[in-house]
Amino acid sequence: MQTPTDSDSDTRPVWWFTDGKPGHVSQVHGLLNALRVRQDVELTTVDCAPSARPLKLPPTPKQTPLLLGAGRATHRPLLTAKRVTGGLAVVLMNPVGPTGRHKRGFDLKVIPEHDGVAPHDGVILTVGALNPLTAEGPHAPDHGVMLIGGPSRRFGWDAQGTLENLRDVIKRSPGVHQWAATSSRRTPAAFLDAMAQLKPAVSFTPAADTPAGWVGQQLARSQTAWVTEDSVSMVFEALTAGCRVGLLPVPRRRGLAQRLLGRGPGRVVAGAQRLISDGRVTRYQDWRGGQALPPPRPLAEAQRVARLVLEQWNAHALA
Repeated sequence: MQTPTDSDSDTRPVWWFTDGKPGHVSQVHGLLNALRVRQDVELTTVDCAPSARPLKLPPTPKQTPLLLGAGRATHRPLLTAKRVTGGLAVVLMNPVGPTGRHKRGFDLKVIPEHDGVAPHDGVILTVGALNPLTAEGPHAPDHGVMLIGGPSRRFGWDAQGTLENLRDVIKRSPGVHQWAATSSRRTPAAFLDAMAQLKPAVSFTPAADTPAGWVGQQLARSQTAWVTEDSVSMVFEALTAGCRVGLLPVPRRRGLAQRLLGRGPGRVVAGAQRLISDGRVTRYQDWRGGQALPPPRPLAEAQRVARLVLEQWNAHALA
């Protein structure tokens, strides 16, 4: 395997192993965008979705490649590519399931700290999952965003309560003259119709109708974002974009194991609690009681991880 030249400006190969799932794609895009600021790369995409099998790897490049993957379906192909090419294998999110016994095969694992993984060599802990947003934008005080989730394994749904809370946010935010709102794929269809009750104060666009980049554009325009607490990825997107973030409550579920064994909250709930304790977000009930939304403290986790990955990639290529 040839080593890179002394100049980081030389183009170097990156293989992206993808399962096509939007959340995983967003994480890798965030890392790739940040990496490209520091290093010119030639990107090769390897489709790991079941429909793409049998999987074929690209020809082995002359330079040591960086191998990126997110999602369980990418783990085995990524490790195969590591054996074939000698590249640096980086997996985003904690590798679990059938490939869990191969965890040591990855050179770096980028894992959100709310997953509860103890720090150790080869692990980069992040504040939330990576995303492609940055804090650039006007963040006008008179613009706001509402990001609405829906029921999940950890959370139930209170349509009327959520609608009343949104009305209250509008009423108590007289300086915000333009609210943009969207939903998620989990938002119940009936609630999409109910959002019409907030017109004309709120311009609502269902998730299915938002063009690519819509959420990022609205967050860049807005100083304030209110997010239902079940939508952990949207909370971290709003923080990365540099918004002041409030959390809207939704009912929490307690699983059978929690009820019988007295276990603590799940990782999503624990992650939200950490953000509250760190003063990065404010709960609706605390805000209504007089606590202000926290000043912007933009996350730049993709940029930090890109720097660490590039350092390891350089060292790996020279080893």
